[in-house]
Amino acid sequence: MRDDKAQMMVLEAIFFAITVVIALILLFQMSPTSIQSGSQSSNNLKLLGDNALDTIYAETQHIKLNVSASYITNNPSSKLVVCIIKNDYSKLTDSLNNILPDSVLYNIYISNGSKTIFWCTSSGDKSDSLTMLDPVVVSHHQISIDPEHLVKYSPDVYINGVYSDIAEAFLGNPIPDNADDYEYKGATYEVILEMSYIWVS
Repeated sequence: MRDDKAQMMVLEAIFFAITVVIALILLFQMSPTSIQSGSQSSNNLKLLGDNALDTIYAETQHIKLNVSASYITNNPSSKLVVCIIKNDYSKLTDSLNNILPDSVLYNIYISNGSKTIFWCTSSGDKSDSLTMLDPVVVSHHQISIDPEHLVKYSPDVYINGVYSDIAEAFLGNPIPDNADDYEYKGATYEVILEMSYIWVS
């Protein structure tokens, strides 16, 4: 009888040890999959952001000119560019929100390569950027904006201002009267879309 009890205890110990080892192996095998799925969702979000910027850039929108501004050349026709020039935060964020999933928050930045400024959030707020949760994904789209488009249209073109909000940041503060005195005389800018998912637990 004593030998039977001892054998049962040894068998129970062996069974328990095997169960623990199998559980650890399963846990180890499942870990890379969860890391891969996190990476996969980041890749999907990057593709969504790239697609959103490409789509809005390809949409046509024109700036309505009055007679006094008819001398301005090469008027932009891209919705993305026009929204930035006109300070049209709501139109751009509405367009992005219609393309991106509801579970995505984002900040929009504008850069000329040497200087980057915050433009607005996914809610159209331009006072302060949102704090992003990891993983943070970034999409970029290069655009061209002639410096005269930032300051030379009539004030009614620019929403809530007499010129584009990015003018002071890139051309100078105060904005020089002479284009030769602009801090940045180039026309190449990059729209940066910083995104993350809202994780609900």
